[in-house]
Amino acid sequence: MKHNFDFEQCSDENPFCVPDGYFEEFNKRIENLIAHRRPSFAERLRQYRYVAAAAAAVLILVAGALFVESYLHSPQSEQQRARVAAYNDSINQILIDETSESLIEDYIIAEAN
Repeated sequence: MKHNFDFEQCSDENPFCVPDGYFEEFNKRIENLIAHRRPSFAERLRQYRYVAAAAAAVLILVAGALFVESYLHSPQSEQQRARVAAYNDSINQILIDETSESLIEDYIIAEAN
């Protein structure tokens, strides 16, 4: 795009003007706007929503921790742990009984190579 603009036809005058006393009154007008502005209902509600969301998150975490704690110390859980421990002991005993010294020696030799 080519523009044929002749700068020599332009005048040296500034076409923009500022109303009288604009900058002298600017600070006062801004302070008045800030001082008299009340937060809207939506802005106040937003603050409470954040607080409610944080409280709900804390409540969920605490309830989850209490549930896990009560589940781990329930009698059923104790019985399950006892059964698993007995099973592991029986498996370990079978492995100890069935493993001979020659199998252990073969394993050590195979691992060394």
